[in-house]
Amino acid sequence: MPHVDLPDGSASLYYELHTATGRPDLAKPSLILVAPSWGNVLQLKDYVAAFKNDYSVCCIEPRSHGRTRNTVTPSYDYFVAAADLAFAMDALQLPPSHVFAAGVQAFQPALKMSIIFPDHVLSLSLVGLSSAFALPRHINEFREVGEAWAAPEDESIWAECVEAIGQFVLTECEGREKVWDTVLPPLVRHYNPYKARNVWMSTAPNQTVSKITPELLAGIRQPLLLIQGEADMCYPAEDVEALAQHFTGSKDLRFRIEPGAPHLLALTHAPAVIPRMRDFLAAHSANPPAIIPLDAQRALERAARIVGNPAVAERDPASPLSFCLLKPDEFAAGKAKLEHAFAQEQACRLDLPMCFEKDDWEKGADQQRRWTWTGRVEYARRHEAARPISTTSFGSGIAVEVQQSEVTDGPSSPITSATASMKATALNGGDDDDDEGVPPPLPSKIRV
Repeated sequence: MPHVDLPDGSASLYYELHTATGRPDLAKPSLILVAPSWGNVLQLKDYVAAFKNDYSVCCIEPRSHGRTRNTVTPSYDYFVAAADLAFAMDALQLPPSHVFAAGVQAFQPALKMSIIFPDHVLSLSLVGLSSAFALPRHINEFREVGEAWAAPEDESIWAECVEAIGQFVLTECEGREKVWDTVLPPLVRHYNPYKARNVWMSTAPNQTVSKITPELLAGIRQPLLLIQGEADMCYPAEDVEALAQHFTGSKDLRFRIEPGAPHLLALTHAPAVIPRMRDFLAAHSANPPAIIPLDAQRALERAARIVGNPAVAERDPASPLSFCLLKPDEFAAGKAKLEHAFAQEQACRLDLPMCFEKDDWEKGADQQRRWTWTGRVEYARRHEAARPISTTSFGSGIAVEVQQSEVTDGPSSPITSATASMKATALNGGDDDDDEGVPPPLPSKIRV
């Protein structure tokens, strides 16, 4: 599988080049598709199909996403993620590119790359944005869900948490069952109590102020396509609309609120997003530029000015981690939470078999009994029926061995009856009153 190693060894980003030769096609405009928040590049297939004929398309999975391998460090923030993209472009010999980003974990790095590496960004197509000038409006709810996500008290709390996440990013299940069943399974495989470090990576940057100011936004010159969901429960559309007013320096600013759409509307509303994106890119794709060298030192100097700290410019320009702009107290708080996440991984004894299923790209994945949101009741029933008779209670001392490491886990391993208790009925949150052993609907311990 293709990976690009960052120069400091802190990450190896998975990428796909959708060109005839498997290398950048310099005769076409370059388009980078950043994997959607909490997802992977397989979820971008509609976008690849729509643009690969006219653009040199490169898909990239950020840290903690998909097949990317990386160290987990308290210095991670979205400026580091922005530097990751720039260093990956340099290693892959990509020219200045159009950048597509879906959801907060992709939006924030793409936006910040346009600020500290402006010469490498031709335009931004941002679908599912976040607030920038202050903590999110729903910060308390984010923290509550984040804590339960990484360290739930029991399996029923975990099931509630998964539903809350689905509501946050997809808004509603009815009418979108297929999307819930596409988005949530890979999410729970990569972000769960046994990979609490990934939960930390996906939540911690959203719980600090972004360092973005109105002046920085006004200085962005690239064309911008901004699409926000009207029903976004993470970042309300009116907050993003207020943010959009500050992009006064953009050559071409296009802002739309998509009716009824959630935060991950790039996945739920792709048929509406793609035509607008196609028209936008076509207006800014004449005469593809040549490859330019990466000036990481100059980018560090820009980063130093953002936080008013000249010492930032003295850091190693060859390391993406040098671009961390966390304040000392933010770094210390993040370090403590990350250490706690490692401890939680070691202590976790919950029976969450869906977290150990193979990823969609792994051999044998299609032969497993796959967990989906809409199929969770039947999944729990099968899991309960298959458990050993001797495993009768939770907390019997049977443990899942999870090694603590500074590197995110590689391909998943199935959790077997020899290493974990089987208490699957608490996982489903179903409401089939006719099935003995299937619990009633979950109580509202997490409110969103």
